[in-house]
Amino acid sequence: HCTTSKESRWVRPAGKTDVVVVAGTNPQQAAGEVLEYETIGNTPWLRITGENGMTYFRNKETNVSRWACPDEILTIVRELDGEIPPPTEEEMQQQQQQVGEAQQDADKKGDGEGEGEAKEPEEGGGENDVGDEKMAGEGGEPPEKEEGEESSDEEESDDEQQLDEEKRRLIEQMKKVEDFKDVLREINITGIPPYDKALPKLMYDSRFTAVSTDQRRIMYDKFIKEIAEEKRRQRTKSKKEVHDKFVELLDEAERRDDIHPSSTVETVALRYQDDHRWKAMDSKTRRTLVQERINVRKKAREERREAARKAFRDMIYEFLQSYVQRETESREKESRRETDVSRVEPPRWQRVKQGLRDDPRYSAVTSATREDIFERVCGEFFRAHGRKRERERERG
Repeated sequence: HCTTSKESRWVRPAGKTDVVVVAGTNPQQAAGEVLEYETIGNTPWLRITGENGMTYFRNKETNVSRWACPDEILTIVRELDGEIPPPTEEEMQQQQQQVGEAQQDADKKGDGEGEGEAKEPEEGGGENDVGDEKMAGEGGEPPEKEEGEESSDEEESDDEQQLDEEKRRLIEQMKKVEDFKDVLREINITGIPPYDKALPKLMYDSRFTAVSTDQRRIMYDKFIKEIAEEKRRQRTKSKKEVHDKFVELLDEAERRDDIHPSSTVETVALRYQDDHRWKAMDSKTRRTLVQERINVRKKAREERREAARKAFRDMIYEFLQSYVQRETESREKESRRETDVSRVEPPRWQRVKQGLRDDPRYSAVTSATREDIFERVCGEFFRAHGRKRERERERG
């Protein structure tokens, strides 16, 4: 039982597929970003599914949102969901015929009223008649056009009217086609469904019914593939734009050093989760791209560390060569005979490090690894000299 909404239910909320919504919460906020939407016939209502799977209804004219289906569109929604079978082609033709007959009756009634008003006797026509007789008596009647000129003017006028009528019909037909294509763009369909399956979502739109019944299927089959490809291109373009914007955000984060080898996806999210470019990218791709950037930084850091360790080993080799040379020369002077390298004692790190502190290769390696690298290099160096001395003795 919910003490806030006073709602009771047998199924425990907040399960794997449950979403807990506080009573009175705006559906648009609770459902999250719009995942898909569907127009409800020729009404201003939309059925919207959010990113968390929750569905609600919104009126695009009043901007009112509600969870329950409004009563005014309940029948249409049931038909769209397949609860009420759609009318057959024969029923739709009968409805179209009834609408046409009603329109013809209205036109006839309007024409009858117009003729009754048009026929009225003219008053004050005597003065005009006298004027016409005067003009005729004085020989001032206008010159009459020749018979050929009159017929030519009438033909030109008829041609112009015919061209205007054809132009008007062409414009109307083009508008119907564009309106029909707009309907296909707006309906919520996946892939390229057959005409009969898409019909329940089209039949209540006036732009669809404006096309004659025998032309609807033809136009649907002709344009549905084009519209589907157009939608696919738009989705691809939209995804690319979102991807490019997100990459731009990651570039900014790297310039600000907000992405470094020690970063995690969670620490980066805390810094940029309110940015619209962060929100626009889906969570799975977002995590992958951020982790790739972090891995690149980690790899670069490891390469720098390996280069620093190599430089440190080279420094130790140089020191040991110099050290052995000094020791052998010193002992030869004291004993006046050649001294075997194997008799030279390896130096101690505590004494060696004092003379290496000023070398930049010394400070490039962490203190925790310096002595370990030194001991390994010393062992390799003196073992190599021992093997070299043994080979020389075998040859001698």
